Amino acid sequence: MSELATVAPDITPTSGQPRRRTLSAIAWPFLGLVIAVGVWWAITATFHIQTFILPAPGKVVSAYTALQAELLKQTWSTTVSTVVGFAISVVVGTLLGIAIAAWRPF
Repeated sequence: MSELATVAPDITPTSGQPRRRTLSAIAWPFLGLVIAVGVWWAITATFHIQTFILPAPGKVVSAYTALQAELLKQTWSTTVSTVVGFAISVVVGTLLGIAIAAWRPF
């Protein structure tokens, strides 16, 4: 057992290592997002895909800015529906669980 302890490498972080990890944790996802949007834009421009099938990123941004109030209103409606549906499922699921545990034929 003591041999394993002496073989394990020293993994104490140096002073620059946490900053490098933080930069890497931000840079790679950002780069992935930039590449994904670039591919999206290139596909819509190259293949002339109709807007109702796949709009270009610029059209999505302009539609968001033009319809921001309506989108926020619909977001609230969707959130309320989701919370109510989740609450109903918790109640029904709990009652079914109790019924299954308490009544053998069920």
